[in-house]
Amino acid sequence: MFDKTKKMIKLVFKLCCSRNMVQLTREQRVFVVLYYTRTQSIAAVQNAFHARFPERNPPCKTTIVRNFHKYSNAGTSLNLNKGNSGRRRTTRTEENIAAIRALLEENPHVSARRNPIDISSSSFNRITKFELRWHPYKMHVRHQLLPNDLPRRLQFAEWFVERCRRRPNFLENLIVGDEAAFAMNGKVCTHNARQYAPTGHPPEFNFERNVSREKLHIWATV
Repeated sequence: MFDKTKKMIKLVFKLCCSRNMVQLTREQRVFVVLYYTRTQSIAAVQNAFHARFPERNPPCKTTIVRNFHKYSNAGTSLNLNKGNSGRRRTTRTEENIAAIRALLEENPHVSARRNPIDISSSSFNRITKFELRWHPYKMHVRHQLLPNDLPRRLQFAEWFVERCRRRPNFLENLIVGDEAAFAMNGKVCTHNARQYAPTGHPPEFNFERNVSREKLHIWATV
């Protein structure tokens, strides 16, 4: 029975000390150390802390004492382990970042999965996204325009505007059609065709398909 009570007391103590999971700020640490140095009273520090920072619960006794002893021994109460904890970076190093930058500048069509630097695709993508700020833009497929197409398009647009001006009910009786072409042979897969470029600056990365290839043409009107 005594052991259970002891464990319960320890659990309650841990919960009380962990009510502020977010670390104290620099200002709050300095306040705790200076006030405890002047008063040597836990209760006085907690009351003053609550009055100075009402949006946050006062630190527990353990936090106050640890910050004071840390300042006495190390000359600071700040988190000395900041930046040194967590998993070490083994791939996103300065050497790999420089190598990938040079690789993309030489060949922006490189594949993240089959890169010559021999690093994983996930690390390759993280370096290009977070360190280099580059993005793999997708290829766009557009119709091939011949020299005679532009004047014909302009002529049609001028005719359409003039017809709408002369006939007010022209658009109400207009039949709208659309078409789709299904290639009967191979074509570029735009999902796998990518080109890296700085984020926000997409390259002129297009593929002009030849309309004379063998295909199945479907047309519909509304």
